[in-house]
Amino acid sequence: MRSLHRVAFASIASSLVGIGLIAPPRSGGVEGAPPGPKSPERPDAHADALSRVGLAEIDAVPAERWALLRERRIYFAHQSVGGNMMRGLGAILRERPAIGIATRRLVAPSRETPTTARGAFESPGLVHGPAGSNGDPAAKFDSFERFVTGAGGEAIDVAFVKLCYADISASTDVDALFARYAAMVERIRKARPGLTVLHATVPLKSADQGAKGAVKRLAGGGTGPSNAARGRYNLLLRARYPKREIVDIARAESRELDGSEVTTTVSGVAWPVLCAGYTSDGGHLNEVGQVVVARALLLALAEHASPSASGSRGNEPDGRGADRRPRDFREGPPADLREKRDEKRDVRRDVRRDVKPGGLQEDDAERGAPVGSRA
Repeated sequence: MRSLHRVAFASIASSLVGIGLIAPPRSGGVEGAPPGPKSPERPDAHADALSRVGLAEIDAVPAERWALLRERRIYFAHQSVGGNMMRGLGAILRERPAIGIATRRLVAPSRETPTTARGAFESPGLVHGPAGSNGDPAAKFDSFERFVTGAGGEAIDVAFVKLCYADISASTDVDALFARYAAMVERIRKARPGLTVLHATVPLKSADQGAKGAVKRLAGGGTGPSNAARGRYNLLLRARYPKREIVDIARAESRELDGSEVTTTVSGVAWPVLCAGYTSDGGHLNEVGQVVVARALLLALAEHASPSASGSRGNEPDGRGADRRPRDFREGPPADLREKRDEKRDVRRDVRRDVKPGGLQEDDAERGAPVGSRA
């Protein structure tokens, strides 16, 4: 009787596999669940997303900007949505290999933020890794500041830290939090005058859906008030810093593929929200969302790598930048930049590899495997 049950089950399972309702068994005979949106077993998922999103804006970037960007040493501190972005970036870089930007992931000895940059920036590329923990934005700022101003931080050209939607809620003192961020940027500029700090807007959540969502909105709850707080933080950030220094995650998240903005109304004010089509859980990004936001990240980095941006320090308190005069790089960088470049090279020669085994890995995004959920 038991053998008959096994035969019947195998027959039913085979039929379900045939019509695509369940996944076939993995190698070794262990049956796997249908691959989810974060699974490496969906090689076609990003291909479909790339086709839907399109890379025309990426293709319009002059090749010389990518060449300049390939020479940068960039640090991106993040948590879960940042991991989503890096998966999308990996998909774009595989689709457009001529861009040629190397990405590497910092792996801490524990789940805490790596404490030193020493050895991580010996070659150009985008190095990314965890910063603090979700729900504690002050700790993220502190760990980011320690990292870029500590040992090895002198080798970094560009750095930015991204908060998570979980770091800002309706009860957050947005003004105080942004003041803390701006003060951190000022301290970093003084400690590392050769470092450019970019500024990332805070990711959003999608609007509450269905009848339950409508009830929450009527009661003044749900995601609306928290998205409004995130929106106010983002407005403060955009008002203070030049557009070319901003990685506008929130704007990318809240624009449909046709360019229309998705909003929710809180106390009579329309605030942007995450497009429902970019997420499967209301906060993290699915494949389409990953490509959309990664495209925005890549365009922001390309804008920073433009000759006019390369010739200025930026990050001035009044948001205007120190020098926006265009530079002509056809004959090579100006003398003052050549001197600074040579000084940095000397510093990098003095940097000794101090990352523990496994502390700096080839980025999973480049290999197509998913970055860890806390990455």
